[in-house]
Amino acid sequence: MLSFLKVVNKNYEEKFYTYEYAVGMNNGALLEVLYGTKNKYYCTCNPNHPVEMAIGHKKNYYLQTFPGQKNNHMEGCIFYGNSSIKPNDYRTGWNEDEDGDIIVELESSTYKENKQEGTTSASTGSTTESKAIKKHKLPIRELAKKLLLNAWDQYIHNEGHKKYPTLPIIFKQLVDYQASKTYLNKKKTVSLKSIMYKGGKVGSIYHILDKMKEKTGVFFLLEYVSHEKINEDLSRITGRFPSEKADNTVTFTVKNKELESAQLSNRVSNGPTVITGFVSQKGFQQYHIMSLGILSINTYGVVVESSYERELYDRICQEKRLVKRTYDQKYHPHSWLGLKPDGLFIDTEIPTIIEVFGMSENMDSYHTERDFKLKHFSSLEPNYSFWHWDAYKGDTIPKFPPIKNYN
Repeated sequence: MLSFLKVVNKNYEEKFYTYEYAVGMNNGALLEVLYGTKNKYYCTCNPNHPVEMAIGHKKNYYLQTFPGQKNNHMEGCIFYGNSSIKPNDYRTGWNEDEDGDIIVELESSTYKENKQEGTTSASTGSTTESKAIKKHKLPIRELAKKLLLNAWDQYIHNEGHKKYPTLPIIFKQLVDYQASKTYLNKKKTVSLKSIMYKGGKVGSIYHILDKMKEKTGVFFLLEYVSHEKINEDLSRITGRFPSEKADNTVTFTVKNKELESAQLSNRVSNGPTVITGFVSQKGFQQYHIMSLGILSINTYGVVVESSYERELYDRICQEKRLVKRTYDQKYHPHSWLGLKPDGLFIDTEIPTIIEVFGMSENMDSYHTERDFKLKHFSSLEPNYSFWHWDAYKGDTIPKFPPIKNYN
């Protein structure tokens, strides 16, 4: 659920902003502009009880809930359980430095062997786990999601008009570029590519572990094949590194609790998936998963978050349309106000924003978001066109906008 900051001026005119835009972007510059004005502020997460908000200032500008109204925020809102948020709260564990390299901050238990038996990793990012990810740490699932989406976008932008991507092509793009520019520490001594299983014999994992002297496990990102339960504690899970060359199938062991947690964090039940995480060695050519994430994709390698998104992107890819996922807000124009669309056609006369609306009509908060997106994205012409699919109504996918004439 996406909640908004509603700003009402003295003439009762309303504007809506995402919290990521209002607080997270440009170090809270919007809050500085609004501070000291006579506007009134509300959180929209609870349609029955709009929560009054205020802008405060100490070292930085921040947003806070009016006294006595903290418990009115709905679960899923960034203010749920919090009385205030500030720009620093939007650090994500994924930070780009001045060279364009990515420094990721992961929980140490995600990629290092936990010597204490009986502890449970909280590295998958599932909301059902008893232990939460620490602030500013990136869940392993989110790391893989960013890598895959960025690999897709970069390939579509640079090469999509020449040869349409396949899953092996997207994985090659991820290894050759995204993983080579992603590091686990600020000193940039360990790139993700240097500790990644990139296909071939399973023995290659041993050589990486030996080289790293057990300072870190081996990172894997694989197309899911199957899993089977060994006993009450362990399962085997098999994956394949997508390649047009030799067979790249490997099998690891994983704790059932870790597997179940990763399964629960993935909302799309059917269709192809990828598995990701870190493995350590447990015996001769026996490797055990320390952290596990599961993501749904379509057969071309596009990460999808719902069955409707899968249906849409299957059609997009079948028609070989050039669409970016635009997940990284670094590439978002300010006119989007921090909203994340479901995609962007880049092969139309002007770029066309894509939205799929799939939630039940009974979810008031979701349809508040839908109404705002419809109004806002439709207002961005002539810079952007807008295409949407009301899947929740049972509508079929509308006709895609025409491809621009390149002559």
